[in-house]
Amino acid sequence: LGVAVGDGKLFAVGGWYDGSNYLKSGEYLDLKNVDAGWTKLPDMNTVRNWLGVAVWDGKLFAVGGYDGSNTLRNGEYLDLKNVDAGWTKLPDMNTVRNWLGVAVWDGKLFAV
Repeated sequence: LGVAVGDGKLFAVGGWYDGSNYLKSGEYLDLKNVDAGWTKLPDMNTVRNWLGVAVWDGKLFAVGGYDGSNTLRNGEYLDLKNVDAGWTKLPDMNTVRNWLGVAVWDGKLFAV
C-alpha cells in the first residue's frame, strides 16, 4: 500500500489483501468532507505493493514497489484534474525499488 496527502485529500493506492493478490486499485478521502466516504480512482496500469506515492502539481505519482514476482523500476501518474484519462507511464528509474520513500523538492520527484 502507498499513501499520500495532497490537494486536501488522503490517497491510498496499490497494496495486497490476502498475502498473494496484489492490487492496482486506489481511492481517496476528501479531508474537507470525510462523511462522503471514499471515492474510487481508476486502476493503475501495474499492480504494486510497497510503492512510493506523492502528490505534486495536481498529479498523483506511484513509483516502484513489488508486483508479486518482481521489484519494479517503473512508475505512473494520475492527473487529478482529469482522472478519467487514467494513469500515464513515467520513464523507468535506473534501479528497481520497493519499500521506498518518495518526495518532491525543487520541482523534482525523488525516490529513495
